[in-house]
Amino acid sequence: MSGGMPCWLRSALATRSRGRSGLFGKDVIDSVTPGASRLFWRLVLAQALAALIIAALVALLVGREPALAALWGGTISLIAYSWGGFQVWLHPRNRDPRRLAGAAVRAEVGKIVIMLTLLWLTFARVEMMRTRDMAALLLLGFFLVQVAGWVVLAISGSGGNGSGSSGEQDG
Repeated sequence: MSGGMPCWLRSALATRSRGRSGLFGKDVIDSVTPGASRLFWRLVLAQALAALIIAALVALLVGREPALAALWGGTISLIAYSWGGFQVWLHPRNRDPRRLAGAAVRAEVGKIVIMLTLLWLTFARVEMMRTRDMAALLLLGFFLVQVAGWVVLAISGSGGNGSGSSGEQDG
């Protein structure tokens, strides 16, 4: 894995087609800040692992269905944070400093819309999630996965720029 991005994704983005380079019509790899890419993938990995660990603990302590509720809550958080991180750190059109503020607003609004929509659909369509215990486990998984993301961001010390505090170079 080079540059904090899976090699298959890097090659897909860098592939030249019809005289244009990259999947988005320009050289996407150069437009992505390397530190931001690494931070994004760390955040996704940490949140995915947190969701799985929480679900495993709930499965051991309570049972299979409650574990699925906790896993789904964590997955909702993971999906929303992935959207936000992509918008701020990886979207090729948002690398221009003049667009960064708008990207941050789109990322936050998108995260909120995704979270509320998925939570609403879950409670509206999945009857077992309407019980107090299942809803509590879903929200617990959701919150703990968010906390895992906050911890990764705090440890990185990036201040939102993806550079990290350890001075490490990407690639």
